[in-house]
Amino acid sequence: MKEITFYYDIVCPFAYVASRLVERLAERNAASIRWAPVLLGGLYKENQSQSPMQTSCDAKKKIISEDFTRTFHRYNVTINFPASHPMNSLSAMRLLAATPDSNTSNIRRELSHALFSSYWIENKDLTSSDVLQDISKTVGWNVNVEEVIQVKGKTLLKDNTKEALDYGAFGVPSFVVNGKLFWGVDNMHLVEKELGNVDAALLRLVRPPTYPQSATLTIYHDLASPWSFIGSTQIEHLVHSLKPVNVKVESVPIVVGSLFKQIGTPVVPMRVLSPAKLAYLSRNLQDWCDYHGIKGFRFPSHFPLRTVLPMRVLLANDKADDRLQAILYKAAWIDDKDVGDKE
Repeated sequence: MKEITFYYDIVCPFAYVASRLVERLAERNAASIRWAPVLLGGLYKENQSQSPMQTSCDAKKKIISEDFTRTFHRYNVTINFPASHPMNSLSAMRLLAATPDSNTSNIRRELSHALFSSYWIENKDLTSSDVLQDISKTVGWNVNVEEVIQVKGKTLLKDNTKEALDYGAFGVPSFVVNGKLFWGVDNMHLVEKELGNVDAALLRLVRPPTYPQSATLTIYHDLASPWSFIGSTQIEHLVHSLKPVNVKVESVPIVVGSLFKQIGTPVVPMRVLSPAKLAYLSRNLQDWCDYHGIKGFRFPSHFPLRTVLPMRVLLANDKADDRLQAILYKAAWIDDKDVGDKE
């Protein structure tokens, strides 16, 4: 039977969302789930990193917070954000690691859901042994919580975290299918693809439009970004998928390095990533290209790209001809041309 290994820590809100989605995903694909609790702080420590909410500039923190809200709304997941977040989850995760393996018992799955709800809805103090004892009893696991945490949980949680690190994990939620790592709620459709579901797709619209209306989509982009390149190939499809909404697209060329400098973030973010995260994101770019049917993508030998000149050319293109933009993106990210060379 196909299997998904699900690495999670209850302290992560996106792992909470994933815990509400992963069982339906597994059911759609006739797969089993191996619930594998890890310590997020341990993943950060070994990758010499920290939570993005601690290290990001204010502008990115705002985007992350807004993404929280959109994600919970999109997937209809209840949340009552705890004032005490982030709470120390070490004892809770050691307790989970000590439960019977999810292949032989439902205790780990049920306790995981109970702890996620206790943290993200009921705002219970999961640092308290008494609270953990009560929650364990509600799922029918009648053990001495403090003893289990110290005797078994400490070692087993460390083992799970090391296992995740060996697969290249650097955060949660993470998933492993067929020995391949996937990270994040926004990559769960790629988990389905790996399970063999050729029709797996992103959830597009919470409420599909039902009557004609108008909207403006403003896209700030730079040829220097591989994500801008991937996005540029999908605009036409996106606009078509929104019918009967009439979408006016405004494409605004910028120099992303200058933007990063002004908001106080590294000018070339990839240069400050941990080796594990850099390796993963490089593979993930190809996964997204494969998902969208983009052929021939390759990382430019001229990276980081010098794009001041071509972005000025796009700004000067007063005809707003999308063909020139497409030609330049293709030159940079498929043909490996130095688009910053005026010749």
